[in-house]
Amino acid sequence: MSTINNEFCGKVIIPEFEVSSTFDLIETLRNLNIYDAFDNLKADLSGTSNESLFISIHHHQAVIKVSEDGTKASAATMMEEGLLRYDEPNFEFIADHPFLFLIADETNNIYFIGSFFNSFLILFK
Repeated sequence: MSTINNEFCGKVIIPEFEVSSTFDLIETLRNLNIYDAFDNLKADLSGTSNESLFISIHHHQAVIKVSEDGTKASAATMMEEGLLRYDEPNFEFIADHPFLFLIADETNNIYFIGSFFNSFLILFK
């Protein structure tokens, strides 16, 4: 993905939509070979607290809402809204067909990626 450039301006027409996705955080972390953190006898999270802690969270939920007012996305601690300045459009994108979307920041960290097709939305983990 190239660097995000707010000076590249275009006309984008997309349907309003809202999508949410819930997934098992523990399963995802176990796929990364993280096991002891879930065991109250083996977990060592001493770098985060003086308490004896272990991970017991089972699910993570992400929500994206796109409307004429802009895009709102939330997951865990991330909530961000933005407004770009208006110039004459350099391109036009009319989403009257299936499309992929992503939400990224100015350093190209991708927070959400999903697809829209046939009036159905899929949010990828």
